[in-house]
Amino acid sequence: AHKPTRRQVMEANATVTNATPMGILPLHEGWNRIYKLGVLPLQQSVEGRGSELWGANKFIMVYDLVFKMCIQRDPYNYSEQIYNNYCQAVAAYIVMGEERLRQCGTKSSTDFLEEFYLRWSRFLTYINRMTKVFGYLDRFYTPNSMVRSTYSEGTFQFGSRVVQKHLQRVLHLASDIHSRRTSSKAEINSIRFALAALIDACSVCQIQSSLRLKILSCLRSMWSKKILQQFSPFFEDSLIKMIADYIYPTCFLNK
Repeated sequence: AHKPTRRQVMEANATVTNATPMGILPLHEGWNRIYKLGVLPLQQSVEGRGSELWGANKFIMVYDLVFKMCIQRDPYNYSEQIYNNYCQAVAAYIVMGEERLRQCGTKSSTDFLEEFYLRWSRFLTYINRMTKVFGYLDRFYTPNSMVRSTYSEGTFQFGSRVVQKHLQRVLHLASDIHSRRTSSKAEINSIRFALAALIDACSVCQIQSSLRLKILSCLRSMWSKKILQQFSPFFEDSLIKMIADYIYPTCFLNK
């Protein structure tokens, strides 16, 4: 038998060194399963292009995958990588939604306002389920790292990418429709729903005070004509909280 060359020995040693130990789930394989079983089906369901939202069996299956990836011994503990992939998945969903919002903006004011409400309501469904299935990250990884919790990261991204970017246009379109003498019932309803979503999003995403003040100013100009009647109770707490923040600033309450 021929004696193996030095290169062949080095390649053989590298193969053994790089082999994943038995029972360890590699990052690429694990994330692909998480994405295909959980992330993508959830996005499609929320957007009305797939089956109903996760059942208990699928939820447990995906949660267990996240759990396994986060408890493997080093150097196979992929908590940081799973968190980063989670952030990228949320960002991709928000960008997709913003593109739809942009497309609606080329049609009519009502289409844009209705889509803004839809973006927020669907995002809430999406992020609430995403944070549950990635919940193990918030037990050990995020509290001990210099990163936001999974929920805070999601709402921060939506706030910076959607709310802050489109707040002024929502208020402008709402004021424009409100100022018309012949606004239709559909147009008035689009104002109600868009402003309700904007109020709630500002509260949940913790948008800066200067932008909230613009919303309150817009609301005050509409209040006399009862444009905001029939607000969904879902948003009332956020509106009350927004007003209370100006009457009793949080900075004083915290002290």
